[in-house]
Amino acid sequence: MGKILLFGDSILMLGLAAQLKGAAGLEVLHIARADMPAVDDLRGLEAAIVDLNTGPLGAPLSLFRACPGLLLLGLDSANSSLTVLSGPSHPVQSAEEVLACIACHLHYSTPLGGNTQPHYP
Repeated sequence: MGKILLFGDSILMLGLAAQLKGAAGLEVLHIARADMPAVDDLRGLEAAIVDLNTGPLGAPLSLFRACPGLLLLGLDSANSSLTVLSGPSHPVQSAEEVLACIACHLHYSTPLGGNTQPHYP
């Protein structure tokens, strides 16, 4: 599978790191939230998982989005959910374009699979 980064120091992230470290073919890096990685530290990562319940996300999201192709996931312990935070960006200049992107994404996205290649206007 490759190399992934767990970013956060909650009990949930510590437990996940311990469980994932035993997976074959997976290298797991775990960084506490106070130890913000540099962009160079993120090269070669397949995915990064951010704990959504432990503070502001502005700085981590900006950093991770500076790495094109990195799968960025948000883990929400309050709702027991994992949210994909990365993906292509689409320029929008009006509320109508925002709504078109949302509608297109909702139409083509399905939980646990399905067509994940929506066409944005």
